[in-house]
Amino acid sequence: MAQQHNFDVVNHSWGFVVPFADSQLSSNAAWSSFFASFPDAVQTGRGGLGTVIVHSAGNDRTNQFNSGLARDTNDSNFTNSRFVISVAAADKQVWGVGDEHHVQARALSITQSTELGTRYSLAAVRELADWAHGRGLFVHMDGARLANAAAGLGVTLGEASAGCGVDVLSFGGTKNGGLGAEAVVVLRPDLGGDLLFRRKQGMQLASKMRYAAAQFVALLSDDLWRRNALQANATAARLAEKAADVPGVKVTRPVEANAVFAILPPGVTEPLQAEYPFYVWDETTGEVRWMTSFATTDQDVDDFVAALARLVG
Repeated sequence: MAQQHNFDVVNHSWGFVVPFADSQLSSNAAWSSFFASFPDAVQTGRGGLGTVIVHSAGNDRTNQFNSGLARDTNDSNFTNSRFVISVAAADKQVWGVGDEHHVQARALSITQSTELGTRYSLAAVRELADWAHGRGLFVHMDGARLANAAAGLGVTLGEASAGCGVDVLSFGGTKNGGLGAEAVVVLRPDLGGDLLFRRKQGMQLASKMRYAAAQFVALLSDDLWRRNALQANATAARLAEKAADVPGVKVTRPVEANAVFAILPPGVTEPLQAEYPFYVWDETTGEVRWMTSFATTDQDVDDFVAALARLVG
């Protein structure tokens, strides 16, 4: 199991039995070993593109040990891992096809990098795109932070989008150094026929549009987009590492782009916000989100963490 990262595709087709319980939290040594190797494979396999791991859902204890409760791949701790995309989860959203009483699904939209600061592997995007296209759906990618994902994966913007089967890309410039510019990139020419009209109807046809577009000329020249994104990613990693060393601070999510999520000790969030504005992500848990940018410096991070440590006391 520890060698999964050495393969392009790994297929697991065992039958689930009690000693090899279907749980990431299992104390069973074999299962624990598998989950220890899982993140390494999907993040570093195939030269950083990610090993594709196929799990045979058909063997997933369908009758719940004779309880009569049928299960599918989504009712499983295995597929609740953040490293797993269960295609069956998307299947449940495409229903009522051809039924006039139901809204008809037309597109799958994914965000890269995600709102949680994680990123899809290229293999995961390809799998989702294949699934969508096989059901007559288009694939849209929200790429407001695509640069951060591509830089983190070590690939080009094209490899992270068109190369994965994306049909339409919303490409962000503002969050990666632009003054204020976003672009809709139609990667399938047959889909762009009425885009000019939609742009006008959506009040997105600005006067002197060439001045907005010029920002992309700069960003896409001499790898400026990549340098900006790498700076943001690196300072986020620095922030997570240093903040985690402050007593009582818990970094709650993997840092794979330029976002850091954390839960702070009681009474710290509001005074820290007074010095450094940021949002509370989850009011129920107190989880906060910190974002870094192309302009964030190591000194900025160190000053922020010093303020955090001072308030924690």
